[in-house]
Amino acid sequence: MIENNDFLIDEIYGQRLLISKRADQTELNDNIRVAHVLLSCFDEMFIIIKESIKQIINDVIEKLRT
Repeated sequence: MIENNDFLIDEIYGQRLLISKRADQTELNDNIRVAHVLLSCFDEMFIIIKESIKQIINDVIEKLRT
């Protein structure tokens, strides 16, 4: 994986598959596997695996505490 500030860029599909560094790790491998299948079938598709909503909520709570 190649990295930028917020995302990992897939080695196979490059900018067509961006994975948030804060994505939920529990299902990440399955999500990447499905993304690879979809991208192999649809040449003009782009996929972003976004950060976990749990992580967003935790960040908001933490900011409110400070």
